[in-house]
Amino acid sequence: MSTTMLRYRGPEVITYAENEREPERFRLLLDTHWMRNEEWIQAEGEKLGFAWVIVCGMEIVAGGTDMKDFPDDDTKESFGRATGLVPFAYSLMPVVSEPTLGNLPTR
Repeated sequence: MSTTMLRYRGPEVITYAENEREPERFRLLLDTHWMRNEEWIQAEGEKLGFAWVIVCGMEIVAGGTDMKDFPDDDTKESFGRATGLVPFAYSLMPVVSEPTLGNLPTR
């Protein structure tokens, strides 16, 4: 699979080892990854037909079309160890809200 690059650098420059040693040092950067990269990740993942992705560094390194295959923590961490970068797993599926009484037809 070819990879797609992120537009700019941010928490993706944090190595897996650094984050393992000092997780609190990088907490804010890690917590804001989706907020800063959502548009790109969502667009690229949808273009590739994925329902979920794993982003390591500046690349989408894995993805799948079925949410049943969403990676567990061990799988996600294996990508972090393999790339040497912090792994981020995201669902790209739109959230569908349940209908409320106001949305139901009346008789």
